[in-house]
Amino acid sequence: MSKFGWNVGHFLLPFILLVATILVFPVIATDERYYAGYYYYGYEGSSPPNGVSADIYTIDSWVTGANFYCQWSGVTLSYTYHYWIQVGYNKGWDTNFALKWYIEKNDLNGYQLYWKNSPLAHNTYHYYLHRASDQTYWRAGVSGQFEDQIYTVPYAAVDYKAFSETTTIDINIDGTHFTYISYAQGSDWRLWDQHYPRADPPYTIQEISNYEFTANGGGP
Repeated sequence: MSKFGWNVGHFLLPFILLVATILVFPVIATDERYYAGYYYYGYEGSSPPNGVSADIYTIDSWVTGANFYCQWSGVTLSYTYHYWIQVGYNKGWDTNFALKWYIEKNDLNGYQLYWKNSPLAHNTYHYYLHRASDQTYWRAGVSGQFEDQIYTVPYAAVDYKAFSETTTIDINIDGTHFTYISYAQGSDWRLWDQHYPRADPPYTIQEISNYEFTANGGGP
């Protein structure tokens, strides 16, 4: 999940403007990210064209400082240009340390983040991103909770992902569970038939199948 800090363009800006900028755009303590989960390919491939979905269990971990964790399913639009769209839940400094659903995208037109309502801790929800073959927008949502139309440029998927993400190894992700990870072929949803795992230490994953994993680790 991408976050914006602030950037001073030159040293001649008035000091008061700098102070105001800091107040409006809080700075994250670290740009590091730690991931545990699955890629469909792990590179730009000929992905099944119409979407990705996953059932994700909602963990409720302790977070402090300028940190957050999120768990999501996502579409990679370009690895070269770092374009993507994802739907998931987040907890951290940017949500006042409450659990929040979100949709997020980065594409040729820039970055956008859409906050949604709050999931219930320890519940499992179905997250999905779907693009009909004749459409240039993605339907992003959580079943029974919300759905938005998100336009992206480019709009074609080159890879899919299902990940837990943190900004510090001090966040414990025990209990993470992704199930029924699927891709869409037209309007037909099919369980993943392959995957490429990633687990950044100290996080570990248990590869139950191509379409299910658990993840653990982290903490002070």
